[in-house]
Amino acid sequence: MSRSTSMRRTTLTAWRRRQGTAGATMATAAGPSSVATGAADTGLLRFYQRLGFRLARIERDAFTPAAGYPPGLTIDGIPLLDRVWLDRAL
Repeated sequence: MSRSTSMRRTTLTAWRRRQGTAGATMATAAGPSSVATGAADTGLLRFYQRLGFRLARIERDAFTPAAGYPPGLTIDGIPLLDRVWLDRAL
């Protein structure tokens, strides 16, 4: 029997970032884990890779108007188009 756990998106306010809260939460995950984020979000990509996640696949055009997102989304000036999946074997 397979067991799956879902963790919803959590956002920390600026004064709580870089204090280990999110990393500690992710460390409690038992078994293999996978996460997804926007390919344009370099901060989250660095965060997940520091926790041992590795790139697994790219879902092209996941954040387009055709997928229900508003046009012109950006993160730090980078167009948000693709979703990147990362996984970690424990």
